[in-house]
Amino acid sequence: MLEQTNPLDNSSADLRVFPLESARINLRVPARLDCLPVLCATVREFCATIPGLLNANDSPPNRATINAPGTTSYSNFVYSIELVLQEAASNIVRHGYQESGKGFLELAVSLPEVEDLAGAKRRAIVLELTDNALPFDPTAQLVDTPDPLNMPESGYGLYLIRKLTDHLEYSRFGSLNNLKMVKYVH
Repeated sequence: MLEQTNPLDNSSADLRVFPLESARINLRVPARLDCLPVLCATVREFCATIPGLLNANDSPPNRATINAPGTTSYSNFVYSIELVLQEAASNIVRHGYQESGKGFLELAVSLPEVEDLAGAKRRAIVLELTDNALPFDPTAQLVDTPDPLNMPESGYGLYLIRKLTDHLEYSRFGSLNNLKMVKYVH
């Protein structure tokens, strides 16, 4: 006789708790500008589920406040992460793929404990974008501070990426570009 179980029943002792270091999302989308909101929404939802990041009294998560030094609210912290991702991904689509729509963007989002430049251990949101577009190393480019009195409509993506991340790495393996963007949580 087969025993039927309800997959929504949480009374089972088989529930597993995973450490934060194993929290990771991988997502692959076509290299099109209209797919970028999916990447940003994924990062937003990932951030909203991290224990200890949100105040317990704040509900729903999209109105929560982050307990992170240097940030005033959930929206500011997550917005900065989304903005970095949006700028990097749109640069890849526009310049790397030349808006051909051919190719892919692969996003990996994780929450590891990393070592900062001073050697201290810190929790960080790590965004990794992988693509097979034309090679481009954003860490090797000179970036000027924008003039607030003379702001053109575009051209500040690299500046924003560098300003809003705590660490930036680029590597190329065969035909794949990999851009790692790190933002400390605490």
